[in-house]
Amino acid sequence: MKRLLTLGAASIAVLLLVVMPVASQAPQAEKTFSGTLTKVDAAKKVITVKGTGAEPEMTFTYDDKTQVTGVEKTVEGLAGKSGAMLKVTYREEGANRIATRIDVSEAKK
Repeated sequence: MKRLLTLGAASIAVLLLVVMPVASQAPQAEKTFSGTLTKVDAAKKVITVKGTGAEPEMTFTYDDKTQVTGVEKTVEGLAGKSGAMLKVTYREEGANRIATRIDVSEAKK
């Protein structure tokens, strides 16, 4: 009986060791931020967006997988579009905010 309990406890421990790393690799929940485009740094692959109202200015990194919708089809195409309204969908990885999707609207006049 004691041997059966020990075997059961060991099986549970092994199961937890297998399941825990898989659970910790779950994708981060995506967040959104809306504001006005203030700067595009194509060399560093970073955009800066000023929030509306009391929201702060935030920076986002982007990569080749970042989807861009609206008038411009690439982030680099936004370089001359300062003032355009953006809705940025992003995920956080440590201190970095990585843009996964950027929805572009025309600048307010």
